[in-house]
Amino acid sequence: MNNQIINNLCSKFIKEIDSIIFFYNDITGSLKKQKQNTSTFSELVFYRGYVLLEVFISDYFINCIHQDQTKFFDCKKKEIDKHIKQKFPELDLLFVTYNQPNKLSVEELSLLIDKEEKNITFKPFSKMQDRSKHWLDSQYDEKVNNIPNDTLLVLDAARAIRDCISHQSNSSFKSMNKCISEIPKSTNLQFLNEKIQAKTYIGSYLKKSNNSKRRIEIFMDEFKSFVEQLKIN
Repeated sequence: MNNQIINNLCSKFIKEIDSIIFFYNDITGSLKKQKQNTSTFSELVFYRGYVLLEVFISDYFINCIHQDQTKFFDCKKKEIDKHIKQKFPELDLLFVTYNQPNKLSVEELSLLIDKEEKNITFKPFSKMQDRSKHWLDSQYDEKVNNIPNDTLLVLDAARAIRDCISHQSNSSFKSMNKCISEIPKSTNLQFLNEKIQAKTYIGSYLKKSNNSKRRIEIFMDEFKSFVEQLKIN
């Protein structure tokens, strides 16, 4: 297996997030000098960072499966067998066979797993670990399932913030605050656990600093930490 492909994916994402943060700090510095509000800009940069995370997770799963497709096709066979048994009489099953395809390309796997080409997503992120157990070879699954629960809660909150920025609905607003409230207050992430009072205050929440880093930077650092843990040594 070529684990360098997986590690390169991880490194590429981390560099992209570093570039986003550099860009964010550079532009916010200029906007402040001009006495311009940076709230909307903070929302846009956060949104971009989360989208990159979604793209990475989708690419990561597809490329891990491509390295070793055994568990994935075992899982697919069980799904197919289940559907066949639900649809056909028992005697008809004697005429049904399943022929596992030869190793599929990354592009073919992508179309098979992500038929609508919208990226593989997990809600909540704990489902990512469950899916990993069924789809990924043990060396990749171990990395995914060793991700701390606190990190998964931060990713859930990030997804909910992205959703509220995108949809601006009352339901997405309630979901966002619920996810934020579940970030542990007893860890170094407690600064993120603060209720957002209105949909128009998301940018203000993201740009607020704890005298060390802004919340948007803390989220981005958590994205990078999450991805760093997925590298294969």
